[in-house]
Amino acid sequence: ETLQRGHDKFPDAHEFSIFLAMALYNLERHDEAMQILLQTIVETTDDAGIQRFRRAITFYSDKLNQTWE
Repeated sequence: ETLQRGHDKFPDAHEFSIFLAMALYNLERHDEAMQILLQTIVETTDDAGIQRFRRAITFYSDKLNQTWE
């Protein structure tokens, strides 16, 4: 709860996001953890390859278990 409050209150303090994701992972809330990590990566990286696929990474970040045919 503390990490979630910090994450919500200080959205630009990305360290809350990382620690929240790790806590969610430990609680076996893997989907939420991955979504937070992926969103944090696209928001904070300077990597050109990741930035090139920013929209796709953001779109799929909450659909990791979904498949399309």
